[in-house]
Amino acid sequence: MKAGTVPDPDGSPEPLSAGKCDESEKDMKKSAKEQYFVWIFKGMRIFLRGSEIWYVSSEQGRTLLHTRNQVYQVGGPMREEARKLQELPMVRIHNSFLVNMDKLEEISAKGAMLKNHEQIPVSRGCWGSARLIIDDYYSQKCGSIPTVRENLYYQ
Repeated sequence: MKAGTVPDPDGSPEPLSAGKCDESEKDMKKSAKEQYFVWIFKGMRIFLRGSEIWYVSSEQGRTLLHTRNQVYQVGGPMREEARKLQELPMVRIHNSFLVNMDKLEEISAKGAMLKNHEQIPVSRGCWGSARLIIDDYYSQKCGSIPTVRENLYYQ
């Protein structure tokens, strides 16, 4: 099977169209947009839709919630935030980073780039399980994704 194709029910490969992926992406984004999350930290109340959350980071004992244009400090530890956001398509790519898979543009064992071109490290310890989770998520969302073997064969 050629990279970038999905099998047709009759067995013939069909090009992977952006429309197929976009339809399910809209459905997933819609469900994420409808879900609101609330944090209370030092008297401040933070209200965010799930689709607004790009990633969660932890540095120097502080847990930070990142949106496209803003960073919020939230009170709970990373483990607690991961549990709170389990309904969203989040994946741990580093002990200090939990990323919304809908915001990923590229990812490899060397690092991740978000759609806003922000770079995030990927740890060796998290890469194996993160890769499987991301592959599974996108194969459900888009139909199929080419494997490394398929990429090498068709280049």
